[in-house]
Amino acid sequence: KTRASSLLFQHHDIKKKDTVFENMGKKNKSAKTSEKEEGKKVVDENAEAEKKEKTFNKLPLEYQWREGLDDDHVFPGELELIKQVRQHFSGTLVDGFSDRFILFFLFSRRNNLEKTKEVLSRYIKLLEDTGVNGTRLKLDDVPTLRNGFIQYYPGVYDKHDRVVYFFAMRLYTPKEVAKVDQYKIMIYDAQIMSNIFPIRYLRNGCVEIIDMKDFGWKNLDTSSTGKEVADAMSGTFPKRIRQFYATNCGLIFKLAYKAAKLVMPKKLLKRVVVADHQRLSEEIPEQNLMSEFGGKLEKKAEDFIKLCEDYDKQTFPMHF
Repeated sequence: KTRASSLLFQHHDIKKKDTVFENMGKKNKSAKTSEKEEGKKVVDENAEAEKKEKTFNKLPLEYQWREGLDDDHVFPGELELIKQVRQHFSGTLVDGFSDRFILFFLFSRRNNLEKTKEVLSRYIKLLEDTGVNGTRLKLDDVPTLRNGFIQYYPGVYDKHDRVVYFFAMRLYTPKEVAKVDQYKIMIYDAQIMSNIFPIRYLRNGCVEIIDMKDFGWKNLDTSSTGKEVADAMSGTFPKRIRQFYATNCGLIFKLAYKAAKLVMPKKLLKRVVVADHQRLSEEIPEQNLMSEFGGKLEKKAEDFIKLCEDYDKQTFPMHF
């Protein structure tokens, strides 16, 4: 009896300990679950806060233009970024860049200093490789522009305050333009855009209307040179194209789009949408949309040539 009683007490003691450990396990599991849920809550809250902070032009909130500010307003933080860029590239071609031009590059990389350094390094190398170096190009250095295949004008913006860039593909035959001259067109393009548009609008990038009327295969370069130039357009220059609107598209557009995949960076292809004149009018005020696309803007190649010639005669300050 004594032995049986002893075994019985041991059994109850073990069972009691098992219950204690089981309860402890449940508490630990509950604590871990609570921690996990709390962690998920924090992540969700951070994601929601980040979502709320996202801006249309993707620049940080502290660098958003607002009513009451001058159109050429530069924030103190941006002046500091320009200073840091100059310090980093001291003794290089950047010494000859205006503050405004450096700011154009900063905008292209959302005021991210390290990414701006990367794109500026590539741009400097391109200036050296093409022999442009510190020269300010003029229209006579890029005669291809005289046919008006691209056009843009101060005061012509979409509903999001983005520069509207008109590109008539039928007027441009890339294989007939040497690679170095294609780069010079983009260099001149960057120089003139940084000076004729108020900083308020440079912040937002631009939209490009691609006129596919009378487009032919001669207007597309799918060679290795074409790919190299297309890569430079998005990775070396400050012009940030936020949206492409392909209009007046015929049956050939689908084939052209497939061919473009061979040369254009994927991130740019994702921004291409087919837009009829109705869609364009929804995105761009009629006074800023050329009449050939259903708007009321009466501009011709001669107007853009005059704009470039007037720009070539002007001088611009180095610093704000």
